Amino acid sequence: MLLSFTPLLVKAQANDEAPYQPDWQHALSIGDKPVYAQDFPHFKSINPDAPKGGHVSYSIHGSFDSLNPYIIKGTPPSAAPSVYRYGMMELNEPLMIGMNVYAPAQEELGTLYGLIAHSVALSKDKQTLEFRLRPEARFHDQQPITSKDVLYTFKLLKEHGAPQYQMLLEQVVKLEAPGPHHVRYTLKPPVSRTLPLHIAELPVLPGHYWEKHDFSQSTLEPPLLSGPYRITKVKPGTSVTFERVNDYWGKDLPVNRGFYNFDKVTLNFFRDRRVAFESFRSKDADAFIEVEAKNWAKGYDLPAFHSGEMIKREVPYTLPGRRLFYAFNQRNPLFKDRRTRQAISMLFDWKWTNRILFHSAYARNQSFFPAAGSEPGGMITATEKKLLEPFSKSLPNDLFNKTFSHTEPKGDGSIDRERRLALPLLKQAGWKNHKGQLVNDKGEPFRFEFLHYSRVIERFIMPFAKNLSTVGIQMDFKPIDMSQYQRRIKQHQFDMVLTSVPLMAFPDDRLFDYFHSESASREGSHNLAGIQDPAVDKLVETIATSDDSDQIRTHISALDRVLLWQHYTIPTWHNSVIRVAHWKHLVPPAAPGRYGFRLNNWWYDPDSLPKRK
Repeated sequence: MLLSFTPLLVKAQANDEAPYQPDWQHALSIGDKPVYAQDFPHFKSINPDAPKGGHVSYSIHGSFDSLNPYIIKGTPPSAAPSVYRYGMMELNEPLMIGMNVYAPAQEELGTLYGLIAHSVALSKDKQTLEFRLRPEARFHDQQPITSKDVLYTFKLLKEHGAPQYQMLLEQVVKLEAPGPHHVRYTLKPPVSRTLPLHIAELPVLPGHYWEKHDFSQSTLEPPLLSGPYRITKVKPGTSVTFERVNDYWGKDLPVNRGFYNFDKVTLNFFRDRRVAFESFRSKDADAFIEVEAKNWAKGYDLPAFHSGEMIKREVPYTLPGRRLFYAFNQRNPLFKDRRTRQAISMLFDWKWTNRILFHSAYARNQSFFPAAGSEPGGMITATEKKLLEPFSKSLPNDLFNKTFSHTEPKGDGSIDRERRLALPLLKQAGWKNHKGQLVNDKGEPFRFEFLHYSRVIERFIMPFAKNLSTVGIQMDFKPIDMSQYQRRIKQHQFDMVLTSVPLMAFPDDRLFDYFHSESASREGSHNLAGIQDPAVDKLVETIATSDDSDQIRTHISALDRVLLWQHYTIPTWHNSVIRVAHWKHLVPPAAPGRYGFRLNNWWYDPDSLPKRK
């Protein structure tokens, strides 16, 4: 269904008394004073004089079947793992940038600077959020970006956007446009401390374009954008090529200086990660972000590396973006009982996996929220106990009486002790052994699938499956195509998957999407485990709306404790560095930002530009 409406511009009435006087600022910050003043020339970690030119190519593990990243249908290029670190997205520009996919320099947390908007005002009660747009801002067809486009985007995302957009915009009471370059959001109280930042980072879509196209459907037609690059060539599922927009309206803004230095960027997609790596080794790609510890340790023993032609870098980052977990899908009755989940968790031999398969490259996750200061290890505090006592009937007794720690094998290959501990739990949950197979009271076997998009992980999934088989559980590894995988994940049609949870330095309303009951049945939500827990709901609701740092810290610690003791997932591992290999003609900034990594501020050595069509 095509949308064809014209958003109404709301004119301020002369006799209306404004509820407050806007205090216009160049930045929007959740905490202390922004690092950069209004007249800053560029970000410190960036080379503002980086030379322009060249055609860079990257090898991406994944696939795509749509160029509409804002809806639940289809798999866009940006859905491929780690693709955002290459710095190229099929996204429209937002009003402000600083934290998420458009995060420029990664130098500070919780601060945004103007892009389409040149100034922002937030009322003291945080319920009124206003932006003034730059008159010079343009889409690629030279049509100006105005408040009409912001209003049109609001309606599109609220009606047809993916769940994360719909959940965000449900917190907006109304959106007005007092003028062609002025928008005003009224936010629903209580307002979370990060909601204004998330609103500021929403994309601004071209209303005149989407009036003629069906936003609710996936498409491979390059959409109209407004940023430094336009999509010029698409091979479905195989490659996307971006070319620099020479008359890009924002090229001289401080937030853009030193970025987007390549004339052309091609993302080549490969369904097999090993084939993607071979493309890099063959010099068909200029850089490769390595996610496999074994390959990082052994796959680069090449003449080009030893001669210095190929370079390996481990880029440390203070705030890792995500941590990995195996998620039990509780929508499957197999995993409804906490004791079943706990027993299965015991049989994951992390120490052996890390030592033998990962070359001891990783550390095991001990917390969902380490970035927010939560690291379990002590007994529950009196304040946390008071918070959780109303839910004591649904929580394990051990949560109130013991410290949490992973029950795991020693790492020597023996799981006898864990097997002895797991079997009674499975029996209590209603399972019994029949001829070496675990069955329920109907005689149905305990059998499930571990779903993934790559055979690469088979090497550490199959040892886990072998351990489970010793108690009579059959776990089958099922690799499928990336597009099919994304579709099944969005529809929550799986038994167990390897998933990730973002490390939130400022836990907020995004917790709803990952842990709250309301997202468990919402198609496309990130609540992959299907968590519906009243204790979790109450904690998430308080964290999302509180301004009290001590209260937030206590509730985060309690939430962490509940998620771990309920065994909704099996915490796996995390890394403290980003591994990137590149050919020496690609040059990085001298001092990368502390909180992340992108390749969109690198450049070619002008004396060694490779020839590429």
